[in-house]
Amino acid sequence: MRFTIKGRSHHLTQESVRESLAGHRPARVQLHWVAVAGLHWPVKQALELSIGLYRADFTTDTARRIFQQLGFQVSSPATGRTRRQSAPTTRRPEDVTAAAGLAWQNLARALVTPSLGRFVDDWERALSGTTAAAPESSDGDARRVAASLVSDPDAAAELIEYATLARRRADRLSAVSTATAVALGLQRMLRDGERILEPPNLTGRARPGFDLTTTHRRAQFVIGPLTSSNTVRQRRAISSVVRLALDTSGAECELWTSDPLFADFLRSTDETVEWGLSRSPRALREAFEEVYSSTRIPVRVFVNGPAGDVALRDLSALVPQARLID
Repeated sequence: MRFTIKGRSHHLTQESVRESLAGHRPARVQLHWVAVAGLHWPVKQALELSIGLYRADFTTDTARRIFQQLGFQVSSPATGRTRRQSAPTTRRPEDVTAAAGLAWQNLARALVTPSLGRFVDDWERALSGTTAAAPESSDGDARRVAASLVSDPDAAAELIEYATLARRRADRLSAVSTATAVALGLQRMLRDGERILEPPNLTGRARPGFDLTTTHRRAQFVIGPLTSSNTVRQRRAISSVVRLALDTSGAECELWTSDPLFADFLRSTDETVEWGLSRSPRALREAFEEVYSSTRIPVRVFVNGPAGDVALRDLSALVPQARLID
């Protein structure tokens, strides 16, 4: 069978479709499917793999029609539209398709718009005069969203699922932001010839060893703002300085914080090292006492004296967006 999409001619047979899909796994079906070799495939995924054309370049109806004409069993329009969707939390990484990318793009447009109410109003106006093909105009963010959802039902279903998923798993967003800020900071702080020796800690939480170990340095990270109420973060900063000060490798030792106020806090606070290590492993407290004697020394005295070689660095100077993380 020969057909044309976006001005390009393509030729498919049942055999070529089966060969193209062999070795791949079908993503979870959202609305419409085609049955190939005993498996149900999302029609757009199947056609994308079969002809090598990006799935945003054709509609679901086009894919259904092509497979139907080839003699494959496909979902009916009514079945596809009324099929009950499973919970978004059943998503797997391999389910993230081009339609998912478009869904996130549309979700981002809604999130960054200054006025959601006005955005929805524009969206409603964009749908006025809509036919089965697309809205009359695609100018503006709201109109682009409307156009993409009308022309691609799979993308519309993805938008609902991923918006719901983002709300249900909002607690993960801070962890993703932290990991991204640290990873981006690493790329920008490494010098020529410097190599990371162990997997870095991107979580922002305490772990044994250093958050970063390279051929040139040892580093710890504290991500988030300095607040009087967040004593966990204050203690992490203090214990990080202690860990770094106890290092005997000869490497440069650095504490990187996303809030530059931590440097002032460490250099001026009257809190004691004992307080700062009160939630740390006993071995760390014992190591400090073995080298520096009493933990009752004020942190400011320790930071400005024995720990003076530990450099206090501002991660937001490398990654300005890191200051947004709370």
